[in-house]
Amino acid sequence: MFLLRAKAQPVSSAIQVLCETYIVHRDTSHGGRQVYWFDKYNGKGEVEDSFTLSAEYWDSEDDHYNENSDFTFRDKKITMEEYESLVSKMLGN
Repeated sequence: MFLLRAKAQPVSSAIQVLCETYIVHRDTSHGGRQVYWFDKYNGKGEVEDSFTLSAEYWDSEDDHYNENSDFTFRDKKITMEEYESLVSKMLGN
């Protein structure tokens, strides 16, 4: 498993999520958001699964998310605790 840790620029890596291999693109270098895009491809180069995991905190004065920020996983709103748990499990952060 490749862990995504650098924060200076968008990064792409291959990781395993629940025994499936996904290509992960991330953007954590801009203020107000942390976004991870996950794509799984089949042997023909076609996307079989695609989803995002994100935190948005545009109005944060200290550029950090909190319980009032917007958290999304697979296009559904989630809590900050769920977001942090998913980041930890899926990205090892």
